[in-house]
Amino acid sequence: MSLITREVTTVGLALRGKKSQYLFGLAGTKYRCQAGTLFYFGIGGHIEPNEDWLQCAHREAREEIGASVSIISAPTTWLVKRCEQIVRVDFSSIPKPLAIYEMPGYPSATQQSSPFNIAVFDAQLTHRTDIMVKVDEVQGVISLPRSLIVEGVQRKFTVEEMLTRGGSVLVGIDKIDLKTQLYPIGTAVALGCILRHKRSV
Repeated sequence: MSLITREVTTVGLALRGKKSQYLFGLAGTKYRCQAGTLFYFGIGGHIEPNEDWLQCAHREAREEIGASVSIISAPTTWLVKRCEQIVRVDFSSIPKPLAIYEMPGYPSATQQSSPFNIAVFDAQLTHRTDIMVKVDEVQGVISLPRSLIVEGVQRKFTVEEMLTRGGSVLVGIDKIDLKTQLYPIGTAVALGCILRHKRSV
């Protein structure tokens, strides 16, 4: 795992909520999404200089949702390249990440972007707390059941469908149209792939 470890530039949280659900941020207003859509993502971000994975995870949780989190060591670490390419890997460090996800790069207007690796950690809120967001970064926090997380990898679903199928809004998005379609990126994709893989083995 030494090569993968060196290439990890980002940390994401598979943040557990109540009743086996997971919490995700919704794209802030600074992000450009296609009309009528928003992406959802695991709390997290890029590792800063002189910062390790866990320091990054705690800082991003404070910055994005104003909360403290506890990192949970995963029983198994998965290497996820695509949903069809998921393999167990040995990982000696503790806490163990849930996954190393090779996220496709998104080209900018001036240059081609290369894939980068995300270390995904299981996590939970340290204690019950009011979640606070800055709408330019995160304009809402949603809670999704596992079924929708798995389905989300293959298709968009609307806010209305999310609410009727057991998902909920923890904070924000009061003014978002119920017909807005939601889709995952990054950590949310990796988690959906892993949950689907676990159901099939």
